[in-house]
Amino acid sequence: MDIITPNTISFFNPYIIMVLFIVIIITIVVFKYIRYSNNKLTKHFEEENNTLKDFTTQSNKELLNNIAQLLEDSNNRPLDKAEKYKQHHEELLNTFQKLRYVIKDDLTTTMNNTGACRVALYLLHNGQKSASGINFLKVSCVGERILIGSGVKEQIINHSNIPLNIFDNMLEKLIENGRYIVMNDDATMATARAQFISAPKVRYIQEVSIYDSSNNILGFILAEYDHVYNKSTSDEEYEKLKEFSNKISPILTFSNYTNLTLKDE
Repeated sequence: MDIITPNTISFFNPYIIMVLFIVIIITIVVFKYIRYSNNKLTKHFEEENNTLKDFTTQSNKELLNNIAQLLEDSNNRPLDKAEKYKQHHEELLNTFQKLRYVIKDDLTTTMNNTGACRVALYLLHNGQKSASGINFLKVSCVGERILIGSGVKEQIINHSNIPLNIFDNMLEKLIENGRYIVMNDDATMATARAQFISAPKVRYIQEVSIYDSSNNILGFILAEYDHVYNKSTSDEEYEKLKEFSNKISPILTFSNYTNLTLKDE
């Protein structure tokens, strides 16, 4: 006859078996839950990582595009106004220097033919239309000849980039009539036109317009005289100054200096 011990009875106890079954079921459920949670967490991390990659890629694209745009803008950016003015000024000076060399002999010939103390070439330049519709804002002396022993001084350095608006209606009269007379008197000395008088001995000045082929004014020839004004003599002087004006016009047009104007952008 077999002997049943307390341990044998305990192992086959239905309650013990039920408890073990429940424990196994719970363990399986917990394991599957943990596995599910891990998979879900892994998937979440992958999605976050992909999103981060997409965001980074897009940000890099935008950054590269922005850099490319900045470089393009930098290359296409108009010159700074100060740099633009400097470049314009250098081009204008170079052009004027060439003109000065070309016309020096003609200035001397014109001075001798007209009996003037000083003959000079003034060009209009550097701007857009003025209030009166004139296409220039400044005037500069680009060449001159002085009669030796006349007591008249050179003005080419002083007469540079002079604003036209200080000369009242002088330019309008030049355009309208083709010539302009400045007398050395009290009325003139009270105006900006007095700066064209190079010495007290100068009695009057005659200015003669220079036009291009389209009848646009480019500048003027200026002659200073130390003798008393006489209309008949002045008319003879005008004809000789006009000859020089007609001769210099195609040279000025060919030099294309008026295209060196400085325009704001």
